[in-house]
Amino acid sequence: MTIRLDTAARFLCEQSGWSISNLQLQKLLYLAQVEHAARCNGAELVGDKFQAWDYGPVIPKLYGRLKMFGAGRVEDVFRDALTLKQESDSHESLATVWSDFGDVAPGELIEVTHWDRGGWAQRYEPGIRSIPIRQTDIIEEARNRSEYADEWRSVIAA
Repeated sequence: MTIRLDTAARFLCEQSGWSISNLQLQKLLYLAQVEHAARCNGAELVGDKFQAWDYGPVIPKLYGRLKMFGAGRVEDVFRDALTLKQESDSHESLATVWSDFGDVAPGELIEVTHWDRGGWAQRYEPGIRSIPIRQTDIIEEARNRSEYADEWRSVIAA
């Protein structure tokens, strides 16, 4: 079962102390989508679809809602968001990604989400924003992280 996009976004923003940008939030949500697929047999964390944009995976609806903040920190526009249950798989997926990537700089998050064996790399075409990253691409990325674990570790350690 998916959770609402605003619920996932608010959770990550709260974890950051409301200090992350739209770009960082988009990348962290994508990493959480992959983490959740790995943890829950291919299930989606959020039902909203990512697209392969120049700087990595983006959910256009969220981008549109947050673009007013530019490269600055996202403020709380998620007033209708629900609270995540502490013991849920969704909470675990988001908390894991925050723990692993919450202190990673924006440029490094771009590099991580641009991994050659990832969903973004399979769909990206320069300058085109409307190409969807399918859930099957995300599931394949989750499998590739396991199958190519040494390579994945080198990407996230860079």
